[in-house]
Amino acid sequence: MIPKTEQWSIVVLGLWNARIFSPEWVACNLFVTPPKEMKLEAEFSGSMSLRLKAGPVQLTADNNRLVVTALEPSDEALRLCEDMVLRAIELLPHTPIQGAGVNFGFSEIHANDRLLSLFKLPDIGWLSTNNYSLQGTTIGRVLKLDATVLTIRISQLADEVGLHLNYHRDARSGDAVKSFLSGQVVALKDRSYEVLKTVYELTPDEQEISADVTD
Repeated sequence: MIPKTEQWSIVVLGLWNARIFSPEWVACNLFVTPPKEMKLEAEFSGSMSLRLKAGPVQLTADNNRLVVTALEPSDEALRLCEDMVLRAIELLPHTPIQGAGVNFGFSEIHANDRLLSLFKLPDIGWLSTNNYSLQGTTIGRVLKLDATVLTIRISQLADEVGLHLNYHRDARSGDAVKSFLSGQVVALKDRSYEVLKTVYELTPDEQEISADVTD
């Protein structure tokens, strides 16, 4: 199992003013130490959206959400994402907040029997008999963890099984987002690995384990 870092992100839904998140403002206000280089990956004036990349993180802002993504599967990158989101919340306290989520994605090419058994659904034979060619299957689980909702989505497409875990909190204020995220993002990553190991018997590839040890 390998991480899909494009899906390792923190998302805060709200009525954001995307114009604020200029490269200069982000560098000076959302980093403890301003990055030596920041790249403006994309800017969409029509939808008031932009995407910035600096080191191991990527920030995307539009008028409906703020997304900070870890570009590498390390605790350092996750802590930096968490810190950037919390700084934005602190500096923009009047932003109406509508919810927050933490996401982790993984890919498994050599799926084990336990994982494959999930896709042996009773309607497959009926679909085949009626000349439907199955292209992919997605299974969802919605779980409650105290005030947090964990949604697990498992998708099979050809030889790959994708796993996506979303931890969502119905946070309606900056303080609620801080309570949800502060010091918790790495812990949620660890919980994700534990869930995948305990329930689906999935473990990180050796290369990923070596990278974690290096961190």
